[in-house]
Amino acid sequence: MSGFFIIIAMAETIHSSKDYHFPKVVITLVFFTEKKTPKPDNNILVQDFLMRNLKGEVVENARGLKHQLIFVFTEDPLSDLEIPKPCQQWIEAINDTLDGQVDENEYENPLIKQLFQVISTDKTTPEEYAQMKEEYNQKRIVEEKLLRTLRNLKELGKLTEIEIAQAANLTLEEVQAL
Repeated sequence: MSGFFIIIAMAETIHSSKDYHFPKVVITLVFFTEKKTPKPDNNILVQDFLMRNLKGEVVENARGLKHQLIFVFTEDPLSDLEIPKPCQQWIEAINDTLDGQVDENEYENPLIKQLFQVISTDKTTPEEYAQMKEEYNQKRIVEEKLLRTLRNLKELGKLTEIEIAQAANLTLEEVQAL
């Protein structure tokens, strides 16, 4: 997850101006779906970060602020007997969704069953998702090139804004906003 998404996730915890503060611990979940854990019999590993200054010194008076990375390895869900059953069920569920071998009756948690229901109604394959993303990216590139071309035409001054709007099938206001 990029730093941008982490900051957005932190900001989403702020519900109103009265509640304008970040939580004391920011937790980021990182799922490894095709990797075995580097520590056998431990599918969940936690890395804590302490507040430090640029010299690397721990800031003692940081009011408990810290960041935790929780690494969840899903490839062998039954290898870690120490994991609490609810966590183990989530790891199994994630693993089952990846290998397509899902028996919904094995799960007690209603949220996991709801997850399976959502997945079963969405029949889009990973390949189709990849194609949709590629098409979206291509469309965005074309739109960016078109905007650059329209801006260039506007700067050259050879056409009026009305002519540019007509040629590009835009409103006059849209051309003026370029």
